[in-house]
Amino acid sequence: MENYLEKYKSLELREFPAHQDKAIGFFSRMGFPTSRNEEWKYTNISPIVSTQYASELPVVQLTAEEILNRFPFAATGIRIVLENGKLNTNASDLGNNESGIEILSLAAVKKSPAVQAHYNKYADVQEDAFAALNTAFVNEGVVIRVPGGAAIEKPVYIFQVASSQEQAVISHNRLLLVAEKNSSAKISCIAVSKNETTESFSNSVIEIVTEENASLEFDLLQNENEKSCMDCMLPAEHSWSTTTLQFIIRNHIATAMNFIKALSAEKLTPFSTAKFSLRRMHRKQTLTRATRTSC
Repeated sequence: MENYLEKYKSLELREFPAHQDKAIGFFSRMGFPTSRNEEWKYTNISPIVSTQYASELPVVQLTAEEILNRFPFAATGIRIVLENGKLNTNASDLGNNESGIEILSLAAVKKSPAVQAHYNKYADVQEDAFAALNTAFVNEGVVIRVPGGAAIEKPVYIFQVASSQEQAVISHNRLLLVAEKNSSAKISCIAVSKNETTESFSNSVIEIVTEENASLEFDLLQNENEKSCMDCMLPAEHSWSTTTLQFIIRNHIATAMNFIKALSAEKLTPFSTAKFSLRRMHRKQTLTRATRTSC
C-alpha cells in the first residue's frame, strides 16, 4: 500500500483533484482487502499486492488493423479502444456513430453537465479499496452519452486492452455511460490482453446511469491471459428504466475465483456466467462487481 501512496504524492497531473485527494485518503485508511474481509474471503489478491507495477505506462501503440484482425465483428459497430486505460483514437472508430451518440474523453469534458452530475457519484470509494485506488489515479477515461430519444442501432464495442513491455503494468480504466430519457443502446465491454506475454492488472470502474424509460444492454467479457488480473466495479443508477447486465468471465487458472457482488440482493454469488435484468427501479442504486485474479 505504501508504494501507491508514494506514487500518488509524485503524481504530476490531477484532472479531478478534489475527488482524487479524497479517494487516496480512503484508500490509505482501508488498505487492500484480505481474506479476513467477508466479501473477499474466497479471492486471493496476493498477485496484485505483491507485484511491482510500472510507474510509466507504455506508449499507446495498437492499430485499428490489429483490433479488427482479432475482432472482425467490430467493423460493423462503433469501436472504442482503451489501451492501458488511455483512449487510443487511432485504433478507435469514433466517427462510425449515429443518432448523435457522444463518445468523448473524460478529461476533455470534465466540466460538462453529464460529468458534473454523475462522475464518481456511484462508485463506493469510501468502502471499496479498488474503487478508491482507481479514482485516485485516473486522469483519463471515456464518457458515452446516449441522447434522449435516440435509438442506437449499431452495437458499441469498448475494447479494454492491457499491454505491457518489460514490466507489469496497472491501468485504471474509467467509463461513464449515460443513457438519457427514452433512449436505447447495446454496449459491450471486452477486456483482453494484447498478447500472452502481457502482465497486467486492470482496475476498472464503470458507472452506468439510465434515465426514465431508457433501455440499455451492457455486456462485460473478461478474457485476459494467465498473467493478468482484473477488478471491475459497475455501480449503476436506474430511474424507471430497463437495464440488462451480462457477465461472461473466462477462467485460465483453476483456482481463480470469479464472482459478482450484488448489493441489491445483499449476497455474494460465485459463478462464471450471469445474466439478470433490473426493472422499474425508481432511483435505486445497484452495485455489481466482476473480479478475476490469476492465483
